[in-house]
Amino acid sequence: MTAPVQHPMYIDGQFVSGRGDGWIDVLNPATEALLSRIPDGTAEEARLAIDAAERAQPGWEALPAIERAGWLRKIGRRYPPACRRDRRADCR
Repeated sequence: MTAPVQHPMYIDGQFVSGRGDGWIDVLNPATEALLSRIPDGTAEEARLAIDAAERAQPGWEALPAIERAGWLRKIGRRYPPACRRDRRADCR
C-alpha cells in the first residue's frame, strides 16, 4: 500500500504547507479508507483564509454562474494528479 498523499492548503491563490503541528486524515465516508492527509492549520492560517475569502466574495458573486464554473475547473486543474484522484474518490 502506498502512503497517503499529503495535500497543501490553498489560501489567497497560493498553495501553502501550513505551520500547524500535524496532519488531519481525510477518509472515504463510505469505506473509512484513508484517502489523503491535509495540514492541521493554525488559527492565523484560518484567519488568513477567511480574510482572503471575504475579499474575493464580492467579485466572485458578481460573475455569471458559467464563468464561476470555468474558474473552478481552472483551479481544479492546478492541483497535482494525486489530488485530483483523491477529489474524485471523495465524491463516490
